[in-house]
Amino acid sequence: MDWSESPAIAARARAEEPVEFAGALGRLCGIFTPAAPAASADSRCVIFPARPRFAFRRMPVLASRILAASGFAAMRFDLAGSGESDGPSEIDSRHNPHGADMLAAIEYLRASRGFARFVVIGYCLDALCAIEAAITCASAIDGLVCIAPPATAEPIQTSPMERLTRSAQSPANLLARLKNPATMLRSGGKMIAALGAAKAASQVLPTLEQGVRALANAHSRALFLYGEDDMLRREFAIAERELFATLSDEARARLQIEIWPGNVHSVEMEPAIFERAMNWVRALAPGIDS
Repeated sequence: MDWSESPAIAARARAEEPVEFAGALGRLCGIFTPAAPAASADSRCVIFPARPRFAFRRMPVLASRILAASGFAAMRFDLAGSGESDGPSEIDSRHNPHGADMLAAIEYLRASRGFARFVVIGYCLDALCAIEAAITCASAIDGLVCIAPPATAEPIQTSPMERLTRSAQSPANLLARLKNPATMLRSGGKMIAALGAAKAASQVLPTLEQGVRALANAHSRALFLYGEDDMLRREFAIAERELFATLSDEARARLQIEIWPGNVHSVEMEPAIFERAMNWVRALAPGIDS
């Protein structure tokens, strides 16, 4: 895809408006990109929640303008504690994905811009933000693109057996452990703790499970995109088995899963994954300009 700025895209950049709206932790800031007047405008607004809104080599910026040139209004905004939005800066966490910020963005677009239906594009934890919001407002979300979000209650760590195997591959290291009872005891304690962590990691993240079931019940559409070599792919394989496999055939047809070769969760893949996201959004409105 050619990401260079065409006259139509430049016109959407000039039409952009800075916006502010209330969030749970204070003011949230974003940029609204109106659909081109000459385009066959869609009635939905595409939302990009991000940390911050110009991240990923400015992919949300360019994607917003490209979609607006083809007829989709778009808004990208900073989640609380990032970019220009208020709130404490925190370490990103799968247990605090800021779904309330997504709900605030939807409410702002309803009240101030008149939109009733939405499409969301999120990358990693930003996708999890949208999934958490869907627990409450799935009926307003027509489409959701989830690019490699976390999927289990805890990150999957290297298993105790994998670590023991590596140790066994070094006879000197293994012999040193056998000669030191204290070290063996510590290692044993760590292995027991790791087994508990592995059990927690094998559980589907409650946010993901509740959000996916809400999307399924609301007849929304979604795309879940991972790379075969991504660490988060191992997590999503558990969700496929324990969550998606329990859905009806009709729901599974709407909630698409794509597994690409190699890594998706990488800087080099960002243009390709955002291009896929835009094409998927356009397919929701067949009459829209491509």
